[in-house]
Amino acid sequence: MDRVGLAAALFDGGEPEQGIEAALWALDEEARADSTRLASRLNTLSDATRSCPTAAVNKVRARVKNLVAARRKTVTA
Repeated sequence: MDRVGLAAALFDGGEPEQGIEAALWALDEEARADSTRLASRLNTLSDATRSCPTAAVNKVRARVKNLVAARRKTVTA
């Protein structure tokens, strides 16, 4: 989760290239984890990328969206 937070902070800090690198690294690692807190962090990351509408950032957003959607499908009541 800290990696996801780092990626969001880099985007918020105006460093999209480093944010992309950190996000992709984090998403590869965090894809195996499943928690409510992680889902919240992923949403924060997605929000942080909105200020950088580039093709590379859009790929990060798509991966985040797919990861969040996959988690919703695995949750049972």
